[in-house]
Amino acid sequence: MTDQFSVSGQTAVVTGAAGDIGRCLVAGLLGGGARVVAVDRDADGLAAAAEQWASDRVTTAACDITDEKAVDRLFAEAVPAELDLLVNNAGVLMRATPDDTEFERWRALMSVNVDAAFLCARAAGRLMKPRGKGAIVNISSIASIKALDGRVAYCTSKAAIAHMTRVLALEWGPFGIRSNAIAPGFIRTRMNADLRAIPERAKAMTDQVPIKRFAEPEELVGPLLFLASPAASYVNGHILFVDGGLQVT
Repeated sequence: MTDQFSVSGQTAVVTGAAGDIGRCLVAGLLGGGARVVAVDRDADGLAAAAEQWASDRVTTAACDITDEKAVDRLFAEAVPAELDLLVNNAGVLMRATPDDTEFERWRALMSVNVDAAFLCARAAGRLMKPRGKGAIVNISSIASIKALDGRVAYCTSKAAIAHMTRVLALEWGPFGIRSNAIAPGFIRTRMNADLRAIPERAKAMTDQVPIKRFAEPEELVGPLLFLASPAASYVNGHILFVDGGLQVT
């Protein structure tokens, strides 16, 4: 039974690897025995993260994954052909009302949150299809189904990721590639540190969550390992909410 949940021997690519969530996801995969190509555009952040991971089973690749040619080079040169898992984790947040959302900033967010995820999924699929197996786990958000004020671009992007996941599941399921997504709720990261620093705002956020607290980034590791493992061999096109019950409020 334990082997069902094992990722030992798998080869994975994790984007956004230098961020709070990315670092934890990479560490979790390494702890499970996987080999990981950790990708981020922040070379210094990757170097610092690599010191934390301290593993000979991780390689780092600084890459702007919004650049189509750069992504194709990444998967041709830095990613083994025996790719088992892609974790599309890279993402950015913008807070602005619809009236104040500048189109240039909208496009910049979509480029990272949606375009880059598609480019990486396409490149990963090209490696996985000939092998007849593989798994893609996209990081969506509670914002994919719950309207959050001041985050019109972010919410839209995460809804796009959720539905892209479903379409990939439909298109690539016949080739043995499973596509699923994790939709976190309110996670304690640097991205929302400014909101958490305001006691009234932090309380307003956690009051919406039946568990009444923020999640820690490490709490996404278990769901990822499940979706990447043989235990999820018949799970395809699923959006797994890791939100403390936020979706039901």
